[in-house]
Formats: sequence, C-alpha cells, structure tokens
Amino acid sequence: MRRLMNNGVHINVSFAASAVAKLVAQSPLSDANALYMHVAQQFMRYQWVFVYLFGATPASFAGYAPGADLPVPVRSVRSGQAGFPTSITGDYRSLEHYVSRLESALASGELLRASQYYEPVRLKGLRGKAPQQLRAGISHLELRAFDLNPTTSTGVTADQLRLIQVMAMYFAQQPPLAADQVATVLAQSRRQSEQVAHEDPRTPSCCAAAGRRLLTHLEAYAERQGLPLAYQKSLQSFLQEFQDPRRTLVYRVWTQQLQPALTVQA
Repeated sequence: MRRLMNNGVHINVSFAASAVAKLVAQSPLSDANALYMHVAQQFMRYQWVFVYLFGATPASFAGYAPGADLPVPVRSVRSGQAGFPTSITGDYRSLEHYVSRLESALASGELLRASQYYEPVRLKGLRGKAPQQLRAGISHLELRAFDLNPTTSTGVTADQLRLIQVMAMYFAQQPPLAADQVATVLAQSRRQSEQVAHEDPRTPSCCAAAGRRLLTHLEAYAERQGLPLAYQKSLQSFLQEFQDPRRTLVYRVWTQQLQPALTVQA
C-alpha cells in the first residue's frame, strides 16, 4: 500500500487530426493507430530520459518498503524496483498485441483491473478505459513516468512540457522499429531505466552520452522546424543537465531539501 501511494504527473499527448494525416502520408505508417503506437514505442524506448531529467525522489523513509535495501540518494525511488509494483510488462508490437496482453493479464488475475497497468506509456481511447475499447482507435497517449516536480505547485514545469512536445514531434518522424525488434529494444530500455533510477544523482549517469546525443538531435530538429526560442532554450537547459548531473532536478532536491532535513533530524 505504501508503494501504491507514490504520486506523479500523468501527461496526455495527442496530435491534431490534420497533423496525423500529414505524418501518416509522409511515413510508412498505415493509419493513426500505427502512428500512435510508433510514438508510444519511442517514448518507451527513451523512458530513461525522464528518469534522469525528471527524477525527484532521491530517498525513502522508514517503513516505506520493508526489507528493501535502498541506497541513499538515488535518482528516483518511484521509478525503481521499490516504486510502483508493476505486475506485467506490456506488448507494444502493435495495437492488437497491446490489447491482447492486457486482456490476458486481466483474465489470469495478473491484473485486477486495467488501471493497475503501470508501464510508463499507456494507450488511451475515446470510448472508455477497458482495453477492448482501444480497438475502436487510439485517441492519445498517457505518459506517466514523471516524479512530481517539487519546485512548482503544478508538479511540472513549462520546460518539461516543451521537452515532451518536441520529443513527440521528433519521434513521430523517426523510422519505425521493425516488429521483431520491439520486444528486445524495450526490454533493454526497461533495464537501463532501472539502472538510471538507482544511480547516485551526484555522479555522472550511464546514459549521459546517449542523453547528450538525443538532446543534440532534438535541438537541431527544433531549429529546423523553426520552433519558438523558448523551446530551444528548454532543450539547451536539459542538454546541460546531461553534461553536469549537478544541474538535475533530483540533485537540487537532495542537496537543497532532503539532505539538510535528514541532517537536522539526525
């Protein structure tokens, strides 16, 4: 129950109908469902980016996870093994595979209800929350891999939202993963995300080089697309966080808030 009390921001991402039509026409994707599944795969592939940049739970407190040997500090307790007790991993090869996996988990008792599916990306439809309703079409993606940002009353900043917007646009125009590659690529990403979640935020990350490459690509993309200067500044700021872990949110939370509080209590 304590682990289920973890809180975070859920962000919905969708494309206007005109954008969907244009993106599908310019790609090998067959329709809107294929586009959303493709973008979902990419967000799953790069879930570790959000653990590194948005992680803000560097420590747990007595009684949180009995028997758990948690180092202090980490980048994100919430995103690691002691976070949400994820029962299953999803199947993101296609919409049909995704729905069938959830239906199978519900039938076997692995999930008591669909809302207990805690992967970082969930597909959503307009006809309701039941998995089978998704067969009528995907309306948007729900991203839920973000710790609450304690520096703002909204739990998320404009800089963070700009990053998500640029990533969604950029991902939509990247080559799709081959169906036989999806499971392997996402399994690797899950392992990397777990590793990043457990890292000491005061030290460079295992994903620093990959993060710098991605942010560099996103910067170039934003410039090519003529996005407003605010977007380019946001991307530059996040690139600097991959260059220096002392700029990250979790580092600031630990050194400015939690560590001083723990020292006083001791």
